[in-house]
Amino acid sequence: MAKHTPGHTAGSISVILKSKEALVGDLVSSGILLGGIIRKNHAKRPPFEDDPHRVSNELQGMIHSGVETFHMGHGGPLRALEVSRHAQNLIKLTMIQQKSRPAAH
Repeated sequence: MAKHTPGHTAGSISVILKSKEALVGDLVSSGILLGGIIRKNHAKRPPFEDDPHRVSNELQGMIHSGVETFHMGHGGPLRALEVSRHAQNLIKLTMIQQKSRPAAH
């Protein structure tokens, strides 16, 4: 099933398979140097994200729907537990960014 999963870009999609695997493109990445030779099992942000908070919500939603393994364009695959850790870090990041913004008058 293809699912609209914005956050990396507005038009991003992911494909969720009956095998509890998901093809998520650039919603998340892993490894050094875009899937390089080390830290392949460690989730990280891709080179850019339109909306990290939305990425977190999309990843968490897939985990809650039963996805166990995430295949991405760079690195991986990653297990749901590692993707969940990454999603929680994205939420913390967006909270820090919101606190550091000057108040609108």
